[in-house]
Amino acid sequence: MRARVRADVAQGRIPGAVYLIARNGSIVNTQTIGWQDAAGKVPMRPDSIFRIYSMSKPIVSVAVMMMVEDGCPSSGACALAWRRPTLPASPCWNWCPPSAR
Repeated sequence: MRARVRADVAQGRIPGAVYLIARNGSIVNTQTIGWQDAAGKVPMRPDSIFRIYSMSKPIVSVAVMMMVEDGCPSSGACALAWRRPTLPASPCWNWCPPSAR
């Protein structure tokens, strides 16, 4: 993984990356590679913030579909409860199987 990301940075495909690999609940590897600001030569840091714009939509869509597969009849309400656990429980909360909570 490290060699591939380094090659992508060296070839200019990406300015930099931060990644973490976990296996069975334990962190196996974490790396920061390349530049946070390539023009200013600011190196990537573990706490660098990335703008992902609309890339969160596919992630949320997959989470909602997983809840639908688990049998949650009101996936939208469950998604809201899942996304913001600090909100009061919605009526759907009790209908969702534990894996969707």
